[in-house]
Amino acid sequence: MVKIRSKLRMKKEAIFILFLITIISLISLASSQNETCVQNWTCGDWSICIDETQVRECVDLNNCSNETEKPDEFQECICTPDWNCTSWSPCMNNFQIRSCVDTAFCNTDVGKPHENQTCGLICNPAWTCSDWKPEKCDETKTQYRTCIDTNSCNVGINKPEEVKSCNYIPNFAWIVFFIILTIMILILGIIAIIKARLRKKVK
Repeated sequence: MVKIRSKLRMKKEAIFILFLITIISLISLASSQNETCVQNWTCGDWSICIDETQVRECVDLNNCSNETEKPDEFQECICTPDWNCTSWSPCMNNFQIRSCVDTAFCNTDVGKPHENQTCGLICNPAWTCSDWKPEKCDETKTQYRTCIDTNSCNVGINKPEEVKSCNYIPNFAWIVFFIILTIMILILGIIAIIKARLRKKVK
């Protein structure tokens, strides 16, 4: 009976040792695969620029378990409108229209082509525009003006731009003025102190 129990215990120990050897072998195999696996990344095309960001998807064709060499999937961008317009409609009541769409989806009308024009008996617009406002580019980096057709043709053909981007240059003049004013006050204070001491010595 004792011999049977001893044999059973030896079998259990042998099975446990075999199990440990198997686990260690698997871990060693996985580690060696990770060390020898050569990443092979392929990426799709960048998306259109939305909110100054482009995205793409990258996949490792070798399915390595790490991503140490994975290319960037996000990048900053500047959205440039790409206007595409339909053909002009037939001339009706001396007027033609078309539709223009920005395929880059920049959410701006900057550079948008005209979507209406006169035809037949042509009325030539005579555009007069106000000065750009604000006169100096502010934090919005945008200037506006109003353009009026003095011939009242009621069309937007050849209408000048009424909105444009501008370069904002911060004004540091007030800082310089403040520094100069502070220095002058300090100088006047020092002079006043010196005069007061001289008066005391004279007395």
